Amino acid sequence: MVVKRSPLLLVPDITTGFLCLFFAVCEFSLIGKRSVKIGDYAFDHGAWMGIIFFASAVALPFLITLMEKSRNILVGWVRMFYPMAFFGLFFQQCILVTNIIYSGKSFDAFFVDVDQWIFGFQPAVEFWRALPQSPILNELLFLSYFFFYFLMAGTCWIAYFRKDRNFAVDAFAIISTAFYLLYIFYIFFPVKGPKYFIPELKQTWYGHFEGYIFTEIMKIVFNNVTLSGAAFPSSHAAISVLSLMLTFRYSRRLGLAFTPLVLLLLISTVYIYAHYAIDTIAGATLGAIFYFWLPQVVRRLGSVAKNVEALFQKWIA
Repeated sequence: MVVKRSPLLLVPDITTGFLCLFFAVCEFSLIGKRSVKIGDYAFDHGAWMGIIFFASAVALPFLITLMEKSRNILVGWVRMFYPMAFFGLFFQQCILVTNIIYSGKSFDAFFVDVDQWIFGFQPAVEFWRALPQSPILNELLFLSYFFFYFLMAGTCWIAYFRKDRNFAVDAFAIISTAFYLLYIFYIFFPVKGPKYFIPELKQTWYGHFEGYIFTEIMKIVFNNVTLSGAAFPSSHAAISVLSLMLTFRYSRRLGLAFTPLVLLLLISTVYIYAHYAIDTIAGATLGAIFYFWLPQVVRRLGSVAKNVEALFQKWIA
């Protein structure tokens, strides 16, 4: 399959490039505020990451042009979905930047009060206490939380390899735009989440969760990756609901198959105290709003992207 440029196909290209430039500016503005030591050498994090993000933004148009010359279906898959390689990097970056800007402060106290006002207790604290602590239950909920990483792109991948290219392009443009809007919001509105803010949960951490493969995978992730600062609204909830609704648009049968796991995923965000209950409620609501609102935004971005592409092609001609 030859993946040719089209307005909607260009949307993730333009938005990924914009985020690279945005984070380059953020990093350059933070030069001197954080260093990273590798062996005996210390490197300024802001300078190096700023250079990496800026170089990525400059290199992307040329790499995309090269990939589009290939007729290989796997190269076409990489060309269409390469922005996914940036999702985790951007997520970590917005957490790092917001923690530097706000000096580690957050709005968690407000969301603790909101949960207390709505429910009369802290769901993130009481939820896992109320349920039987069994390895099977833990595995099911951690699996559903992990399922997010497939759900956010799985339907797009299925559509791509089934040569339903129009749906794959449209859906991925919507999903990637949703991710990027959330990332920008997190920078200016830091919420750490229950496991970082509530002392009891921070002290308990995840040692008492017994399970199997997916329980252990997510425990390793939580033990080694800093996720403090991007809790509200829950991106797990927002992107999962958005992706599920897009899946129903593509295949009702596939949507029905995914629905139980998405429902368990929403429950798991609070059960494993990754989010306050209000984070998940707001995230799920936002996901539905994204489904109805973002197609219009993506179409407009497509028009802008087409003009940018024309300028680029004229420049390299």
